[in-house]
Amino acid sequence: VGNSKYGGQEVTILFDDVWVPEHQIFLDGEHEFAADLVERFTAFHRRSYVCKAGVGDVLIGAAAEMAAMNGVAKASHIRDKLVEMNHLNETIYGLGVAASLKSEPTEAGNWQPDVLLANVCKQTVTRHPYEIARLAQDLAGGAVVTTPSDADFQHPTVGPLLKKYLAAAPGVDADDRRRLLRLVENMTMGPRPRARA
Repeated sequence: VGNSKYGGQEVTILFDDVWVPEHQIFLDGEHEFAADLVERFTAFHRRSYVCKAGVGDVLIGAAAEMAAMNGVAKASHIRDKLVEMNHLNETIYGLGVAASLKSEPTEAGNWQPDVLLANVCKQTVTRHPYEIARLAQDLAGGAVVTTPSDADFQHPTVGPLLKKYLAAAPGVDADDRRRLLRLVENMTMGPRPRARA
């Protein structure tokens, strides 16, 4: 998820001395339409935050699998947290879909998403993914930040001990658990800085 080398997927593009063909100019001095243009663009953009629900699905799946690997998947407080994560995630998805379904045609013939629902979707996205991440970290446990490096797991002396003590529930492969912990770590806190050579 994201770009591990440069950060997120959003970009800033700087145009310097660029020629735009006249037929592709949306506004040329008609400042009275600027607010409408921004509102229409943001409604399209904000209702598209349903993509965040896809990321949430991955994180919820990782958290559920981590609970199983830790041997606590059936505990009621664990299930309550997974239900809450799904509730938050599906609220994001539902708002984006609702904004789209409530679209109305414009005079030009295109369809405009419901602006209020699109903005509620945006406001929801400013909070829910962070709570989902917090709950995923809670379900993963402290090992999400203390799991040793891959090199430690490959070490001839330390590796077998780590695999023995980090296996958690019976039948759980320590390498699978380590990889899942790294997934939760990367999705909620970003990748660890690499050691300098």
